Amino acid sequence: MKETAVTVQAPDLESALDLGAVLLGVPIEEVTAAPAGDGRFLVEARNPPGAFAIRLQPDRMAAFLSVTPPRGTGRPVQAEDVMTALAGKGIVFGLDEEAVREVVARVAAGGAGENDVCVARGTPARPGTGTTIRFDFRLSGRDPLLMTAARQDPLAAKSIIKKLVVAGQVLAVKVPGTPAADGCTVTGETVAAPPPPEDIAVSAGAHVTLREDGLTFAVAGDVVAGYADYAGGVLMVEEPLRLAAEAMQALLTIHPPEESGAGLTEELVDQLLAQEGVVHGVSRDAIQKGLATAAGKDMVLHDVVVARGVLPVHGQDAVIDLLVEVEAKAGAVSQETDRIDFRERSFIRNVHKGQVLARKTPAGPGVDGRDVLGRVLPAEAGADKPLPASTGNVTVSDDGLALLSGADGMISLVRGKLGVFEVYEVPRDVDYATGNLDMAGTLKIGGWVRSGFTVRATGDILIGGGVEGTLVSSGANIVIAGGVVSLTGCRIEAKGDVTVRFLEGARLRAGGNVSIQDQVMRSIVIAGGTLAALSGKGRIRGGTVAAIQGIAINEAGSEAGVKTFLIAGTNVGLKRRILELGKQINAHRRELAKMDTVLARFLGRGRGAGLPKETARQLAQVGKRRRALAMAEVRLAKSREELARELAAIDPGAITIAAKRAVYAGTTVIIGGRVHRVTEDIMRPVTFHLNEDGQIDYR
Repeated sequence: MKETAVTVQAPDLESALDLGAVLLGVPIEEVTAAPAGDGRFLVEARNPPGAFAIRLQPDRMAAFLSVTPPRGTGRPVQAEDVMTALAGKGIVFGLDEEAVREVVARVAAGGAGENDVCVARGTPARPGTGTTIRFDFRLSGRDPLLMTAARQDPLAAKSIIKKLVVAGQVLAVKVPGTPAADGCTVTGETVAAPPPPEDIAVSAGAHVTLREDGLTFAVAGDVVAGYADYAGGVLMVEEPLRLAAEAMQALLTIHPPEESGAGLTEELVDQLLAQEGVVHGVSRDAIQKGLATAAGKDMVLHDVVVARGVLPVHGQDAVIDLLVEVEAKAGAVSQETDRIDFRERSFIRNVHKGQVLARKTPAGPGVDGRDVLGRVLPAEAGADKPLPASTGNVTVSDDGLALLSGADGMISLVRGKLGVFEVYEVPRDVDYATGNLDMAGTLKIGGWVRSGFTVRATGDILIGGGVEGTLVSSGANIVIAGGVVSLTGCRIEAKGDVTVRFLEGARLRAGGNVSIQDQVMRSIVIAGGTLAALSGKGRIRGGTVAAIQGIAINEAGSEAGVKTFLIAGTNVGLKRRILELGKQINAHRRELAKMDTVLARFLGRGRGAGLPKETARQLAQVGKRRRALAMAEVRLAKSREELARELAAIDPGAITIAAKRAVYAGTTVIIGGRVHRVTEDIMRPVTFHLNEDGQIDYR
């Protein structure tokens, strides 16, 4: 607003009038001056013009105009003056020029002055709004957005009650947000808008479609009925029915109905079953009971079994019944005679010609099952089992289901094979009176086999006395009531089991198990099965005892430290045969290489046409010999592979060597090729085995 008086410093009155007129912006004739002391003069306008003032709001979002009228002949405020002043203050935005002119006009027309009339207003910043979701369902009666915390607890999450929805039903609508807009002050500065809130995430999950408007989410058209849910920004419809256990069960989830009564019904369940193709094993009672329980207790039921399939029944495996006793029972040691008493537990099992030895019940076919989809689940037939292998006087019945004895004789089991052998009895010693014996059948000797004599039989050999002879060899089992004592290294050989009271200075080899009734001294014993010496002394003193499947004895070695070897978990003979076969194969290959060199020299590159007849004949013999060697090599290689597989089948980790009483220093224990030397007496029960590192340990 323009001033109407001013104090000036001047040397005289005329100078004061001139200076005052300039400062007040009026002609000199329209001012008066009066001394004010100290060389100062008060200069006033006689007729002051109208004045105006502009006030800018601190935030510069508005400008206000105040106007005073002139006095006397003073000039009123002009709109152009105000506009010029506004521009000078930088007020250029939101200016209301019409308001300026109206105010100036009213005051100039004789009106009173006006104060704080808004003549410019800025534009405030407008914040944006994020996308929101309007859900058309509730979870346990609450907004789905508020259920995040409830889902953190698995038990609470399973109890959330969900609404049943059907195809085409709207689940939610996305409400788009508005963009943010910056503002501007009346002086032109930008007022930044605050960032809008984040959009609420939503996407279409299982069985939910987004309509063409891009805003509406609805239940997919192939849904018979389902339960609406929202979690992790995803809208989904859960299927009430699911198949489990390879379609052997149909499981139904049931939520209680809404207050309006809308919920899962028996008719809808039938439609769900039909949609999934469930046609077998449906339980109407389970469906009705589940619906009633969920409604009556206002609770969610999960995985109610509403249909069950039927598992196939495996066919009965074939069964082999042995109708005769075949176990080799050597009898008990008599306390009076210190011998095996055959009368106590007879070893001989006599059978008659035509007698049924074993009968087979064939495998059953089984019963087919069916899953809930009605698909047949074929049952597996029972596993077949062959009749035991047989050898010697054993025949198979016409229907293939029985083994029959082909002769009167004694039945014996030799390494899994049944055989019937005629029994030959020698009531006395085998000596010069009998000579060497070689029998086809079972041989029963009442006395001893004397030194220098041999006994062979295809069946079992039963010796009531002992052995000091050269060789006793059986194609089945050997039982020696007494012992074997030999200064010349008598050999006992059996393809089956061997039972003997004691051994001293002998060599014994059995394809099956070996049972020692008392002790072994300075002998070599090799068993394809197990070796047991647990009755009587049960002692191994000196020599070597090897049993592929394990050793169980009372004690090994002696206080004098006699060298004793206990070997298990390896087949030394098998390894030796494999090595021998390898040597034979290499020899064949060397021979074949020589022959190939000769044949190539004479027959290569067509040079065989002009050979002399004798040379051609000799080369033909070489070729024939070569073919025979090649075939022999193949046979040897096949045999070696079979033996290698048999050797690999031995699991040393499952084999033990056990002593019930003691193992003395000087004893060497070998399991699976690993060696442990006992350097201190072990005077307690002990079991040697391989540990996890493959080393021999004992407990």
